Amino acid sequence: MITDPKNKQHTSTRTTTLSETQLSRLLQYVNTTADHARRRGTTRAIVDEFIVLLMLNTGIKAGELCRLNIADLPTDHTRNLINLRDARGNIARTIDAPQMLIDYLRQFIATYRHPANPNEPLIISERGRRLIYMSLYSKLKKIGRKAGIGKLHPQMLRATYAVRLYDQVKDLRLVQRRLGHAGHRTTAIYVTPGGEPPRRAEPDSPKLSRRQSKNSPKAAHHASTTKKTDGPAKPPSTACPPTFTTCEACGASVRVGAATRIDSGQILCIRCISEIRTHHRRGG
Repeated sequence: MITDPKNKQHTSTRTTTLSETQLSRLLQYVNTTADHARRRGTTRAIVDEFIVLLMLNTGIKAGELCRLNIADLPTDHTRNLINLRDARGNIARTIDAPQMLIDYLRQFIATYRHPANPNEPLIISERGRRLIYMSLYSKLKKIGRKAGIGKLHPQMLRATYAVRLYDQVKDLRLVQRRLGHAGHRTTAIYVTPGGEPPRRAEPDSPKLSRRQSKNSPKAAHHASTTKKTDGPAKPPSTACPPTFTTCEACGASVRVGAATRIDSGQILCIRCISEIRTHHRRGG
């Protein structure tokens, strides 16, 4: 578990992290209920504890957690790497996990997923099926209410991991790699109060660097000596705003107009919104 006693609650324009008090209440609740479940021989609370600890110590997305298979974890004496899959089921990236978490994962698999096939899901629902996003969302919401910390959702656990890791290492690029962000500006929304990226941050891409190099004094002098005068100057081009975004539940690429930001701050596609509504109508 990433710990820092001096860590304070961070807020941003997208999401909210857990304060030290809220985090302590959450861990105490899931640990206590899991211990009771072990004595009774039940598993639901143990799975809840497993989900919370896994998300708090890796910062993986909700969809990545639901898509985890047993074979994606280092169950043997291999490197401590966890494979994360995209919406199509392909391995999109890997993350390094601490040894304490790996030992916990191996014990969970040996005790509660034996003798499941390696290609079967790591986490299953009470009905024995792969855990889906709306079930995970409802589960965390219920855990947060019972733990006395208010509304809890997957993005909050991911943001808490990001902030606490950044408070430890002070390395935005490292946090960016752990979260799987394409650019550091997205990461900065998580780890800086107010959601503004650091001013001294490096460009997101080589393309931006080339623009900056064209604006240098040397480049300006070269342009002035080679500029053509046989036609009107063209107005500077402006970058078009992005028309696509990514659903934070299933990972699908959707048009901005077809995506919806729910009350937790997450952006979901129409299909996932429909599934959540159907799940709630059924009382899930």
